[in-house]
Amino acid sequence: MKVRTIIAGIVAPVLLAVAVPSSAQAVIGCPSGALCLYDSNLSSATPFYDLDDADINPGECRTLGISLRNRATYIWNRSAVRWAVYTGSSCSATSGPIYPNSQGNMTGAYYQTIDSFRYVSLG
Repeated sequence: MKVRTIIAGIVAPVLLAVAVPSSAQAVIGCPSGALCLYDSNLSSATPFYDLDDADINPGECRTLGISLRNRATYIWNRSAVRWAVYTGSSCSATSGPIYPNSQGNMTGAYYQTIDSFRYVSLG
């Protein structure tokens, strides 16, 4: 599978330090049309969570399972959907945007603190 890195429309508060992993840490395994969450072990090259944008309705909030919360260190959005991530369950507490077709390291208040996310809008 050929992996193309797409870095577009990254918002500073959430994806401050956008980094393209080295070949030893090639982030793969995120299907087209999905939002994928990775933990600090990027060398495993597979997300610990992914959600196809066709499996969630606009405006819907999803809270991660207990074992998946507070793990995300990297996000890859391979969809045309704008998402919001939250540091609290049920889409509460601090929120930040994840723009369509973007990827990068989670930094600051969002590093290993994401508990839930919402489908904000298409595009």
